[in-house]
Amino acid sequence: MRSPLPQHQRGIAVVALITLMGLALSMLILGAMRYTRSGQASGLALRTQTEAQVRAWTGLEAVRQYLANTTIAQNAGAFASASSAKPIPLTLNLPAVTAKVTGYGTRKDAGGATLQVVTVQVTGSSTGANAVLEGVLEITPGVVTPGSGGNLLNFTGGLQANGGINFVGDPVNITVAGDFNTTTGVNGINQICATGSINLSGGSSSFKRLCANGDITLASVQADLVEAGSHYDAASKKTIGSSVTLSGAAQVGTLYADGSAILASGSTAGDINVINNITMDSGSSGTGTFTANGAVTLTNGSVPAVNVKLDSTLNNTTITTLKSAASIISNGATISGIAMVAKNYRENSYGRVAAGQLGGAILPGPNPQINLTRVPGLAVTIPVVAPRPVITAQIAKVDAYSYQSSANYVYSFDAAGNRIVTVNKVSGLTDGSRYFLDTTGWMCRVNPAGGACPEAAQVARYCTGYWSAGNCLDGSTRGNWQFNGSGTVLAPGVAWFDGNLSVGSGYYFNSMIATGSISTAGNNQSRGINLSNYADVCANPDYPYPTNLCNRSTKAIISTTAGNLQFLAGGYKNGVFSGGTITLGSANELWGDVVAGDHLNTSGSTRLHGAISTAAQSGSGSNNLGGGTFIDLTGLPPGYTPGGGLGNGGNAGNTSPPSVAVRGARYL
Repeated sequence: MRSPLPQHQRGIAVVALITLMGLALSMLILGAMRYTRSGQASGLALRTQTEAQVRAWTGLEAVRQYLANTTIAQNAGAFASASSAKPIPLTLNLPAVTAKVTGYGTRKDAGGATLQVVTVQVTGSSTGANAVLEGVLEITPGVVTPGSGGNLLNFTGGLQANGGINFVGDPVNITVAGDFNTTTGVNGINQICATGSINLSGGSSSFKRLCANGDITLASVQADLVEAGSHYDAASKKTIGSSVTLSGAAQVGTLYADGSAILASGSTAGDINVINNITMDSGSSGTGTFTANGAVTLTNGSVPAVNVKLDSTLNNTTITTLKSAASIISNGATISGIAMVAKNYRENSYGRVAAGQLGGAILPGPNPQINLTRVPGLAVTIPVVAPRPVITAQIAKVDAYSYQSSANYVYSFDAAGNRIVTVNKVSGLTDGSRYFLDTTGWMCRVNPAGGACPEAAQVARYCTGYWSAGNCLDGSTRGNWQFNGSGTVLAPGVAWFDGNLSVGSGYYFNSMIATGSISTAGNNQSRGINLSNYADVCANPDYPYPTNLCNRSTKAIISTTAGNLQFLAGGYKNGVFSGGTITLGSANELWGDVVAGDHLNTSGSTRLHGAISTAAQSGSGSNNLGGGTFIDLTGLPPGYTPGGGLGNGGNAGNTSPPSVAVRGARYL
């Protein structure tokens, strides 16, 4: 047995044991502290990285909203030069977030609209951690639908434009409630939409879009997008799908029809989507995919891809890819790629198929040129072509009586048939004062009895003929106002007429409104108030000036809704409409909106600096533009709003805002 340690040694052992235990405990504590610090560091790193990623995603959403701004979306082509090597920076005004555009491109969607594809890199930062997110965003343009009265060119009751329409300035839209027809061409127009049919031939510039509820017939016309919807057929008393017919080397990018499509006489089309049939004759061709929920009959030419639901015939046509949910009859057709045919494939000549499958049989028998593998029960799905949206035109009500209170001069007749004028906001005259009109151009305090006003009774001049004492009202009768002269014929201002108005030779600085119809003679020069010069309206020595339209201190015209007008015709009295026809003579030049409550007729060379709107409120007739109509909206004063004469600010149709979607994102 071992003897116990001496007393002093036992004390040393205890101290050593305590020391070892202390060291072990210290190591344990230090290890725990190290583990805690490591965990805290890992947690901090995770938190900062997460914050950086959140900021990157926030930045990507900010970029999406930035690109959705209408102005930015319309000018996104400015990013076309962007690349990874030469990015274009974006300013987002977000803390710890930067963004740059690294790529730009375009593509067509199923509807033929051009989508802009923008690639961006967004970096989010947080306490030294960075997250770089690459996003691909697609900008879809706003959809334009026909609007009403304020459209720059808005015709109700149909439009015969066989004199041609030439628009100078940025391309605009034409909306027609009814049929649109021209054999002489249309130039400078972006879009034509009609609730009826469209028949276009002659020398036209290229269109972005042509759309109609009725049939569309195009000869020697180019258009990016053509859409024919459905119309009511009176013979069958049914709504039927409308068709598109191309001839005369017409060229269309994308075509939709609720009915059929016909390509003739060397026409070309890209993608065609129809609910019924597609027919293409010799000399025509396709550059995209033809999809028919009916049948196709193709003769000669070539088409990259064909999707067809019903039995179809291919005559010496070259196709790269063919999909058929029915049978095919080939007369020398070549399928250079793959054919998928759900039923039979009959070859009647020396055609060939490179490869593919069919669910039926090769007829009349095995053919080494027809390389189709039989797959019993083969199902071939053909895309369903949806009907086109209905074209609508909301017609603005035109009523001259609603403008009477805006007039500086109200020309009318008293119970005895005397011509009178009531003034409002005219310098030197009391508002609401009423005067007789004489034959020499003077407002008169006494009844001139159809002659000249006594000098002592003269108030102010209202018109001037070919000389100072000339009869500027020569030819006028009760209910009919007829003006002629050589200088400034009529007192400047907004002029309202009870009855019909005939504006002859001379110069007119007036916005003219008539409850009846309006006509002009040849070589007429007229300007609405908002498009007139200050000196002509407010500083003409022969006439008083309209106080509500003249800023005497700044020497500027004061713009008003009525001042946007050149002519407005037609009105409702006791609920009954009358007048409303505007007939323009040859070699007219007019400045301001032309608004016809019924229809517009032009002849000769007519130049309009303003918007056109007609309402067909009589329920019959049509608009006729003959002899060439030029519409020029360049160089107009800032006080004029095209289409603003009806009080709607010149809305050129209803346009939904552009939309932007994130199509893909990844961390770099």
